[in-house]
Amino acid sequence: DDVTVLPTNMEAAQDKGMATGILSSVYLCDATPGVWLAHAPRRSCSIIIPQQIDRCPDVFLGPGEKVAYQRGGKGKNRVDYITDLVENCNYEQVGNAAELAAAQAPNDRLLGIWGGYTLMYTIDRQNDPSINTPTLAEMTAKAIEVLSRDPDGFFLVVEGGAIDWMAHNKDIAGTARDVVAFDEAIEVAYDFAKADGNTAVIV
Repeated sequence: DDVTVLPTNMEAAQDKGMATGILSSVYLCDATPGVWLAHAPRRSCSIIIPQQIDRCPDVFLGPGEKVAYQRGGKGKNRVDYITDLVENCNYEQVGNAAELAAAQAPNDRLLGIWGGYTLMYTIDRQNDPSINTPTLAEMTAKAIEVLSRDPDGFFLVVEGGAIDWMAHNKDIAGTARDVVAFDEAIEVAYDFAKADGNTAVIV
């Protein structure tokens, strides 16, 4: 049967010349970060990631390195989508919070994929101040810094996905802390929008 594939909002933004970004506190080929650029009959990273590589969001930040984007193994079992992303999309790559803070993104392209299925849960950060993984608010601030350079505007998706995962675990304290982390990311976006005067923030 013939199937008509309709563009996503983000694809439409790209086609208009706008800068685009996706960031999440859960792995970047999960449902919410995946749906903005991928057309897939099922939730499969092996289907979603090649489409992300093809469409090249200008800023792409979040977890997933060890579970989907860069896994060890031999022969066909080895996966290195991160190298494919860097080469195809001309990204500056960052590996931790300090590198993210210092990133200049000279090509207006920035990639950071690290860790496993999630960022460090917010509730766990209080027990280890040496954690060098960026918060959702820090990723949001850097994404806006890079994307807002585009005179045609930008489209940014920020997912507080760890809220959902903590709720699945029935961890009310963890859920509450990640709601606060998401609220802090919203504050970053809201402050930018208020100063810019021409940006919509939808939560």
